[in-house]
Amino acid sequence: MDNFENMDIEPIVKDLYDALDGKVDEATIRKEVDTYINTYRIPVDSAKSGILKKLGNTRPANAFTGGQNVTKKIAELEGTLVFLMGFGNLNYITQGLIKAGKDKDTPMAVISHATTPRQKTAVGTLETI
Repeated sequence: MDNFENMDIEPIVKDLYDALDGKVDEATIRKEVDTYINTYRIPVDSAKSGILKKLGNTRPANAFTGGQNVTKKIAELEGTLVFLMGFGNLNYITQGLIKAGKDKDTPMAVISHATTPRQKTAVGTLETI
């Protein structure tokens, strides 16, 4: 569990700045990190994923077309990647990550309408989903 009291957010800001290839200024990133972590008390890993989605992946052309540097940085990240509300850009996300070097056999799951009676889940790989 993250200890939110007196947390130094600068290493998180730097990680996100690097992952976004410097395309978003540090002040904007710092404000988002502060909101996610200190206001909403969202754990660091989840906050990073949400901020990447919000600042770098809201439009496919920003990150998931052409294997751009942002996509490469995301593809190089270890562990679980979470793209919130990414269903509409699923093809851009999967193809962009593969083009940027992520293994096409990387396991993945897609959840649509989570926590509602209409929830659907699909499981596969970057290539097959």
